[in-house]
Amino acid sequence: MALIDCPNCGKKISDKSEKCISCGYSFLNKNKKNKLLFTVFGIIVFLSIIAWIIVLIMCKDKTKKTLNNNTVDSVEEVTEPVTVTETEEITESESDIEENELENKKQIFSEISDNVMQVDEIVTDILNDMKCGSDVDYYYNVFVGAKNDLKTASTCLEDAYDLCGDIPEFSVLKTRIRVAKNSLPMSVSSNSSDAVIELLNDMEQFCYDLADVEDEMADLAREFGGNVKKKSDKKELVTDLSDKVIPWEISDILINFSEDDNYNDYYDLCNVSQIYFHFDIINGPKNEGIKILTKGYYPTGEYFENQLDGYQYVGANCWFYMEYKDNNTGRLVNFPPGKAVVDFYNAETGEYLGGKTVYVIQ
Repeated sequence: MALIDCPNCGKKISDKSEKCISCGYSFLNKNKKNKLLFTVFGIIVFLSIIAWIIVLIMCKDKTKKTLNNNTVDSVEEVTEPVTVTETEEITESESDIEENELENKKQIFSEISDNVMQVDEIVTDILNDMKCGSDVDYYYNVFVGAKNDLKTASTCLEDAYDLCGDIPEFSVLKTRIRVAKNSLPMSVSSNSSDAVIELLNDMEQFCYDLADVEDEMADLAREFGGNVKKKSDKKELVTDLSDKVIPWEISDILINFSEDDNYNDYYDLCNVSQIYFHFDIINGPKNEGIKILTKGYYPTGEYFENQLDGYQYVGANCWFYMEYKDNNTGRLVNFPPGKAVVDFYNAETGEYLGGKTVYVIQ
């Protein structure tokens, strides 16, 4: 047992006493009061705890709803820009790819153009060099001298063909380049007229094929840029050259302007003092003339050589006559029996054009 001070008088009393023996102060009322206060305080604390739990739950729900709402709004706000941004990035990426592809094709087309234009320049220079002359030997020498240039032209066409690759837009161009490469003449067999004429015909075909290439390039240049400029009209150049080397020919020679008289080489001219040889010039250079040299023998066996006056043109009516005169009187007399021979030559080149032999009989 312990002693405690009385709260009222201060005397020492037992802590088990219900009241102070000195002043009569009762500890029961105080204990009851303390118990009551403790009970009330406990209830208040309990209720406070319950209230705090309720408030906490309510706040938690409200916070959760707010967070959910904010999350939805945030997702909507974030999702929409992100979606747009990704779409734009994808679109920009595709656009970049297309732009890069276009730039790549432009670069390839530029290289193709450079190769083809180099071929154009080489061929034009060769044709212009040929134009400075007028005979087959000159054309032959110019072409043979351009052997290395022709190899360069062939290589350029091959490179242009390879550059086209599998690009769909260049498929037609690729085909035309292949045709042009295959038609490019690389050699001439000899300096004969036939060989040079064949060469010029091949050159003419190549010029047409190259023109097809350049026409297709001009169409593609609208999309892929580039500067496709032909150096000159090569087709006209090669046509002019071909006209110059086509050999002159003359048609069948008619005697005395009559086809009936031309059935055979025997003709009764015993009562005729002049023999007319009639013919037309065929082939030969267009719009150019030819001076004709005649050589032959009179029926008397006398040799003659004469140059027809003036120029005779392709398709023109040409004629030559021989006559027989009396040496004493100078008058025309009938031809004696014999063989009359006349041959026609190009007076400038000496090229044989044709001839006729007529037997004068009685």
